[in-house]
Amino acid sequence: MPNQGDCDLTKFLAYLDPDPGRAAEEYERLRRAITRYLQNHGSWSPEEQADETLEILCRKITAGESIADRNSYARAVALNVLKRGMRKESRFESLDAAHNPGDDPPAKNALENRISFEAWRKSEAEDQEELKRARLECMRACLSQLPDNDRQLLMEYDPKRAHDRARREELAKQYGMTPNLLRVKVCRIRERLRQCRDECLKVKSTPSSK
Repeated sequence: MPNQGDCDLTKFLAYLDPDPGRAAEEYERLRRAITRYLQNHGSWSPEEQADETLEILCRKITAGESIADRNSYARAVALNVLKRGMRKESRFESLDAAHNPGDDPPAKNALENRISFEAWRKSEAEDQEELKRARLECMRACLSQLPDNDRQLLMEYDPKRAHDRARREELAKQYGMTPNLLRVKVCRIRERLRQCRDECLKVKSTPSSK
């Protein structure tokens, strides 16, 4: 039995649709819809936040939570994920307006606020670059741990061509399975890769690893 807070992908796919092939299709459809929703709401990293949203949904289903309207619930979760991602920046929204009467003159205070704001933005940009490098390093490490066949399948299975029936059948034949089973396999590989990447990032974020 999964621990509390775990994501059981098998259970989540079964929730999306009892048929494994249709479940994999629904997973991809839902991921695309969440990604578009996040893009339309100003996300800087819509695909990563879509994965985070699906992870939360998966944990909810694994824990036995009942979700009446899947799409509405997914949008609500995605919006919360987006808000958390923007929380740091929102703390500085009123920085330029900060001034207490009787203190330094407004012009001097505004200049100091602007310098502080620019310093924060520079620090934030550096943090983002460091995070991108860490993600790239973790993804490369996790990809190297995959079996050769799984890694090759991920490279060949282009999500933009997911509805290309001829291509799906060609890949399925190449890997000795039906197109539906191929989609399920890709979903499982991606989930393992995401979990590996997240664990790697946790290790990199600990003080002892720096």
